[in-house]
Amino acid sequence: MSSFSTRGRTLLSKFRPRFPEKWKGGRTERIRDYFMRIATDYKAAVADMVQDMKDSPKKSAIYLSLLGAGAVLAKTNPSELSFQEKVWHSHHDLLLVGDPIRSRHSDSHITFLQERYRENTLRYTNCGLFSLMWVAEYDPAVDKFEARCGLVKPRWLEFHKQVVDVGVLGRWYWLGKAMVDYDINEEEWDENGHKRVPSQFPAQK
Repeated sequence: MSSFSTRGRTLLSKFRPRFPEKWKGGRTERIRDYFMRIATDYKAAVADMVQDMKDSPKKSAIYLSLLGAGAVLAKTNPSELSFQEKVWHSHHDLLLVGDPIRSRHSDSHITFLQERYRENTLRYTNCGLFSLMWVAEYDPAVDKFEARCGLVKPRWLEFHKQVVDVGVLGRWYWLGKAMVDYDINEEEWDENGHKRVPSQFPAQK
């Protein structure tokens, strides 16, 4: 036990509440002693940690940086509700843009997500530091053999194929990327940045 722990016990002993003679040795005194020991152990642990930080400042800085980064990631980890709101706001933004200049990539991505919502196959998984949105094979209400039997479900090694978005630092990465330049029809311009003539456009549905 460190010298701090010894000093801590001495200091805490001065603040021990005094009990009447009839309470000494009883449950109340045992509870008091239990919490006093916990407080002393915590103080000793903090003192040891401070001493380690002084002895190894570089390693301590790395650990503190990792802890700080983890705390920020956990604090800003987006929720499932934020993803839903982002999808519907993106859909609204696309509706405000005319079809001839609307990005086909943005439109197809948002349409795909809305269809998965209608099928009730979109799932949310909170991984602590980040979150995943992924597509399940079936609606939870489906009572088919394929939906219930674990032997025919996708393996974990193939799970990445079902992921449709990754949420980190308060943002959904793929959804945000899909909405970049959503008001620019990429089919309207060629690879050199020249506008195509109308005859080169695919037939609009």
